[in-house]
Amino acid sequence: MAKFLIIQNPVAGNGSAEEYLPEIITAVERLKIPYVLKKTVEKFDAQKNVKEWMTPDITDIVVVGGDGTLNEVVNGLYPHLKPIRLISTGTGNDLVKNLRDHTMDNLLLTNNFHEIDLFTVNGTVGINALGLGFDGEVVNEMDEKDLKINGMFAYMIFVLSKLFKFRAPRYHITADGIDYRGKYYITCVGNGMAVGGGFFLTPKAHIEDGNLDICLIRDMPMILRPYYLIKVMMKKHPGDKKVIYKQFKEMIIRSSRVIMGQLDGQLVSGREFVVKVVKEKLHIVSHKY
Repeated sequence: MAKFLIIQNPVAGNGSAEEYLPEIITAVERLKIPYVLKKTVEKFDAQKNVKEWMTPDITDIVVVGGDGTLNEVVNGLYPHLKPIRLISTGTGNDLVKNLRDHTMDNLLLTNNFHEIDLFTVNGTVGINALGLGFDGEVVNEMDEKDLKINGMFAYMIFVLSKLFKFRAPRYHITADGIDYRGKYYITCVGNGMAVGGGFFLTPKAHIEDGNLDICLIRDMPMILRPYYLIKVMMKKHPGDKKVIYKQFKEMIIRSSRVIMGQLDGQLVSGREFVVKVVKEKLHIVSHKY
């Protein structure tokens, strides 16, 4: 018999996870599914405590939060994963753009899960995307300012504030044995298609194909940056002469300086990032509010 561990991040999506929780609990109880509810109280709470919350009779985990909350749960369990039923209530909600959207009842009852790829970055598990340099600085500023808005509009505010200020580092990247060297304004590794609530930097990515996609956009004069921002928003950048777009399974990214990055919305930093697809798969279904 199924029994759910419901993990809710009350601050996900500027509090929308808390707003929707009564409706979720009502649905679970109406369907007579036993459950245990745990609410996170600080960042990385789920990652630190999920194994302790898991009792032997738990069959599935319901995550009520965003991509960052899901990342915490997966890293806390890895490699001994459980099926996850994601109720996406975060700021960007980029992972669900790659998944079928279920009604609430279907989400709670179905056994028809996606089996999606996972990857690691210096040993930390990633699910949707790794963005280095520009993307990392944007997400860091979003965290610091904590605007009470969600989605692509929130991300766009900080993209525009960084667009002319960011200095691109010099990279040496080795992907499946092939070297790439240069100054790249955008460096994004995608298991999924989008970051930032809807910037489709890796629009050809497929989350179940066993590969990762990388999008590198070469540094450019400031006057051209708005043009390339528009190209990305229109998904017209693959094939452009300033863009390198490849698929790979293993990669080492080295930077000329310490850079910030984001992994599923969680901040990372360093000068070297070892990225590789792992053999474990995540069984997941989703519903987005």
